[in-house]
Amino acid sequence: MLIAMFACSFDWLALKGVYSSSNSEIYVTKRVDLDQPVQQTDLTEANSSAKLSIVGCMATSCHGSNNPQALTWQRAGTIWLQKDPHATAYIRLLTEESLAIVNRLTNASWSSTDSSGFLYALEQKCVSCHANSLSSTSNRILGADCQVCHGPASAWKDQHYSSTWKSQGSRRFDNSEMLNTESIASRAAICASCHIGELNSEHGVREVNHELMAAGHPPMHFDFSTFMNRYPRHWDEPDGSTDNSVPQEFRTWKLGKLALTAERVKLLSDRATDVEQSLTRQRDSLNSDGDNRPWPELTEYSCYSCHHSLQDAKWRRSVGNKGQYEWDAWTTAELELAFPREKQVEFRACLQTLQNELESPLPQPKTVINAAVDFHVLLERELAVAINAPMEDPASMRQALLGLLDRFPKQPTWEAVVPWFIVTRALVSDLKLPVDKKLIANIEKQIGYQSYVGTEIRVDGPKDFDPWIFEEYRSTVLELMNSRQK
Repeated sequence: MLIAMFACSFDWLALKGVYSSSNSEIYVTKRVDLDQPVQQTDLTEANSSAKLSIVGCMATSCHGSNNPQALTWQRAGTIWLQKDPHATAYIRLLTEESLAIVNRLTNASWSSTDSSGFLYALEQKCVSCHANSLSSTSNRILGADCQVCHGPASAWKDQHYSSTWKSQGSRRFDNSEMLNTESIASRAAICASCHIGELNSEHGVREVNHELMAAGHPPMHFDFSTFMNRYPRHWDEPDGSTDNSVPQEFRTWKLGKLALTAERVKLLSDRATDVEQSLTRQRDSLNSDGDNRPWPELTEYSCYSCHHSLQDAKWRRSVGNKGQYEWDAWTTAELELAFPREKQVEFRACLQTLQNELESPLPQPKTVINAAVDFHVLLERELAVAINAPMEDPASMRQALLGLLDRFPKQPTWEAVVPWFIVTRALVSDLKLPVDKKLIANIEKQIGYQSYVGTEIRVDGPKDFDPWIFEEYRSTVLELMNSRQK
């Protein structure tokens, strides 16, 4: 199964019994005492003394309006509850599939999702991403609520509706617990905290490692621009647009790619630091302290270096694959395009240093840390420049697209070709090239882009992936580009 990139749909499980639009009452499953039977409780009662509460946010006079003619900000909470996948993030843990994953992960045999041991395991392993771990356990059923992406309600309640608040621009988020989702780069970093992961979060450890994936958790293939295109929007963009089109999709791709890669490299650095500190403690005590982190962490590498069909694949032979595991082809694919031409040599050198160490037979944690820190600094520096850079002009986007069409990935693995398709699609969209939507839909279907059965997600891996399905798309786009230049 492929997940985070494809995790957004307009047809998610309805919150039946959880949200009632007729009376605007919200009910949650109370799980404060995991040994007690499940009860239903009013959200207002559950949060009466809680510091972190979204009750005020969801009032009909604020963001909980049910009037379809109301302004977007007035309906934001209602849209979120009805359409947003984050609202059902915890509900999706209460399934037979999730129960099987937890049983494999903990070597347990819980028979029901109401089992206290199963619910305890969710608290330890899952709620840091699938819910708001800082709020009351009675609110878990609300999933990754407003505060996960926007910051605690207590920071917002006395400020954001004041007459002077918006006039402060981005400065209003300085020295505040409020998170700035108006900035594309900041928004991408917030997404990355779960969809990439982080070890040192106030919410707890947010990490999908190989142990969790081996138990059945999907891999973390996340693309920010794709997610924004598919996300059921509950806000208006600064340009006033309310539909799900992403203005300057290539710019969104670029900022998202830099921000997500920076978080990805930081996660790598933190993992290596954990290992190095553990080794130091072991050397000092001359014995194992039992807190070893597996190294190298296998989720750092391309899944398909090891997990691929044993059928004879001509395209795999044609690139001279040496059987070597490849470091995170997904994140770094086409990343060079996010850097201006004059900085690409520095980028390639920095990436190569880190890649060489990670793809060696036994990567050394300390060497990885140093290379990852240098790469992270480079990414953060370029992101700061890109945030304030002017919008991309059509000529530079045409040049970028022609370059991409000319350099189809030399090693056309799924994790290399799909990112190539994503960035070319962003440029095609910005340049308004009339590519047949049926052609794109067919490609998305064949690469496992999305497959739904009713409201149930059925996304399979690229076990029968053939990279040459992109040839028609590539030739079509190239023909459209050439016809415009005539």
